[in-house]
Amino acid sequence: MLDIRLSATQNGSVTAASHHRRQPREISEEVRIRLAYPDDRITLNRLAELDSQRPLDGDALIADVDGVAVAALSLHTGRAVADPFAHTQAVVDLLRVRASRGAPRPRARRVVGRHRPATART
Repeated sequence: MLDIRLSATQNGSVTAASHHRRQPREISEEVRIRLAYPDDRITLNRLAELDSQRPLDGDALIADVDGVAVAALSLHTGRAVADPFAHTQAVVDLLRVRASRGAPRPRARRVVGRHRPATART
């Protein structure tokens, strides 16, 4: 909602100043940024084809929104490909910020056979 207020300046004139009231926004999308793995090649090719670009070469980051890949960014060239049928500008910006912080490291794999400690039940 836009709230228009009148404010007096030092010389006595009155000007209109607009202020946006903050309203709580519900976040309905989960964005996950991850390193592309070799089995993501089909996904990267699909994004490039949708975006009418050639596929990305080398290491890349992928942005998944609600579990669906919508954008990817090359870590070598900084070139991005994105689904033109989705709102992806903010997601591509997030990819660029993440890439500027250095390449992510793959997560350590769990040791097979090792179990989590049991939790107390009440």
